[in-house]
Amino acid sequence: MRILVLGYGNIGSVIAADLAESMPSIEIVIAGSHRDKAEEAATFINRENVAGFQLDANDYHGLVDTMKEFD
Repeated sequence: MRILVLGYGNIGSVIAADLAESMPSIEIVIAGSHRDKAEEAATFINRENVAGFQLDANDYHGLVDTMKEFD
């Protein structure tokens, strides 16, 4: 299973950390408009099943295409 978390701020980071801890066998991807901030949030969570990814939520077609790759 793959889960996409949009946003790496206070709420997105907490959601991703909680999912990563409670479901260690799934892949969690934190996405946001700045790759470095998304990767920083993933590094801070410090779980093997969490990664950061750059995604512009204002790009409707790119967002929809990316979301199709996740559960």
